[in-house]
Amino acid sequence: MSLPSERVKQLISSIGTMCSPNVGTLRSPDATGALAQACCASKTLGSGFGLPLEAMKNEREKLLYIPAVLKACSGGDQPDYLATVDLDPSSATFSQVIHRLQMPEPGDELHHMGWNACASCRGQPGRPVHGFLVAPGVLSGNIYFIDVHSEPKPPCLSKVLHAAELAEKVGVALPHTSHCLPDELLVSFMGSRNGDGGLEAEGAGFVRLDPRTLEVLGRWESADKAPRFGYDFWY
Repeated sequence: MSLPSERVKQLISSIGTMCSPNVGTLRSPDATGALAQACCASKTLGSGFGLPLEAMKNEREKLLYIPAVLKACSGGDQPDYLATVDLDPSSATFSQVIHRLQMPEPGDELHHMGWNACASCRGQPGRPVHGFLVAPGVLSGNIYFIDVHSEPKPPCLSKVLHAAELAEKVGVALPHTSHCLPDELLVSFMGSRNGDGGLEAEGAGFVRLDPRTLEVLGRWESADKAPRFGYDFWY
């Protein structure tokens, strides 16, 4: 079932012009590990399916998460935000933005979001919970981990990997796309920062993250096979 065309236009207009989204709270990183470990405790915590046909036979999604980039918003730069849209046809707020989670600072340009764990995580032993959106800020260099599992309608920030930490540990900048691997999380980066603080293409590549602790594990590619670009990718 698709949204009525007029509602889609209204939704896009609302997201594009809203300059004062509600500020979200930063959830303690200590809660991240406990939530991730809960994946093995109950099949209801893993929200994904092993096959597309399994998902088609199950309950339809009731929420949609959309990144809103506000750099060009009139009235000055405002932080980007994650919009929560109600997709439940039986709801009084169907097709409306019901929550806006503002990022901590302006200038992120939220890019290709992904999940900390693949959708096939359904209470499998040792698998992390499928419950955190990974939102790279391509211009700021920050990566945001958003908990959409504990409270799906008003999600909140669980952790931030700052650009300075990523540059120091793995020498990268300009995070672009995030994808889950069977046991890790992979993010592509389009370059690095030079000694003057500027950006350059050299250093582009992929960084491995822990899907449970959301910490940096290291580079993915070998030193002699560094990619020329660190743009969008799939596997």
